Amino acid sequence: MRDRSIADSTSASAVGIGDTESMSDVPASKRRGVYDLVTEVANYPQWTCRPKRTILICTQQRSGSTLLGEAMYFAGGLGCPLEYFHAGFRPGFESRWAAKTSNDFRKSLYRFRTDPTGTLSVKLFWVDVIELLQEYGGSTFDHLARAQAPFVVNDTYRQMMTILSELFPNPTFVFLTRRDQVGQAVSLSIASQGRNWRWFAGAPKRYALREPKYDFDGIMRIVAKIQRDNGHWNKFFDANGIIPFRIVYEELASDYVGILAKAFAYLSRPDAAIPPPRLNKQADERSDAFCARFLAEFRQKFGTSPKLAS
Repeated sequence: MRDRSIADSTSASAVGIGDTESMSDVPASKRRGVYDLVTEVANYPQWTCRPKRTILICTQQRSGSTLLGEAMYFAGGLGCPLEYFHAGFRPGFESRWAAKTSNDFRKSLYRFRTDPTGTLSVKLFWVDVIELLQEYGGSTFDHLARAQAPFVVNDTYRQMMTILSELFPNPTFVFLTRRDQVGQAVSLSIASQGRNWRWFAGAPKRYALREPKYDFDGIMRIVAKIQRDNGHWNKFFDANGIIPFRIVYEELASDYVGILAKAFAYLSRPDAAIPPPRLNKQADERSDAFCARFLAEFRQKFGTSPKLAS
């Protein structure tokens, strides 16, 4: 019996738990400090025109995008990649920049987050792309929120490229994925429940604001979403003749210096010093236990192992 694709087993409209880093539903007394790279500390001297180029990190949550983004920021000349258009970060930037319209927000992003070399770097999750397309392209793209990639015509992805190229001048694409999709889904489930999104070297490991609970169906939905979104990214690249620079999280984690050296060279910064990582790995015995339990239950329910296509 062939491996069973989780994306095929789960509704295309299902969304994984914890799609945002928003702390709005957490009591103020329990909220933690703000991530430093979203504050004014990480602003650049004001840039007065459109960026000369944009680096787009196309990825999903819990794929190592913070590890990669921080390396790019601290190396210099590669911008400050953050999920500026994601629900967890955008409202804070809009408030600080007093951006009342989409155009205000885009101009402020260019002004404060384009580095002195003219480089703007942005992390894009597929859900953010859908919202951007709806924001700038209207209802034409509404169906993408539920559709599987095989049922989307190539012309739709080409229309997307037209909009993204206008928003993000002279784009270079980096496609960051994670091979262990069950581990990725478990990581998102635990992080979103406990509100533990990152853990910095030298800091004590933080307690969870909510004790994470194992949820087979929730993990299934997240893996299905990972597979569905990766399918869209791959078809988007193919439809537009784009060959992105591909990074696999497991390879980045095991060969941090080597992978970053290749990435920086591809991004025209071969001379950039590779900074030491600030982040600690968050996976632990609980993560391993949740993964093992999920795989065992999947085999018991379906008589096969899950197909984890990238």
